[in-house]
Amino acid sequence: MNEPSEKNLLNELLESITPEEQAKTDKKMILATKIANAIKAKGLKKYEFAEILGKQPSEISKWLSGTHNFTIDTLMDIERILSVQLLDTGNWDSLEKYKKVEIKRRTSSATIYRLAS
Repeated sequence: MNEPSEKNLLNELLESITPEEQAKTDKKMILATKIANAIKAKGLKKYEFAEILGKQPSEISKWLSGTHNFTIDTLMDIERILSVQLLDTGNWDSLEKYKKVEIKRRTSSATIYRLAS
């Protein structure tokens, strides 16, 4: 393949990425970097971190590649073990933005919060 058509193909691929997809990729890369920095700051090797979490080292490598789609539970485990904040729930303090909604069931009830309109 000659060089100009390779550049055209690359440009077409890059232009096909939506801003939403790019934002997701950026966030995943930021998470991976934060986790890698926290592992290093704790003085852990990747395999040691994997052992603590009960994971395979290959899974940790995937996390650090910036392509992994984390669950909230996994992120919370990582936060706890590495003493780092990955999830920002700081805006929750402003409950006036939310309205309280009671959900009643036959056997129990629950309270949830919805963003006030």
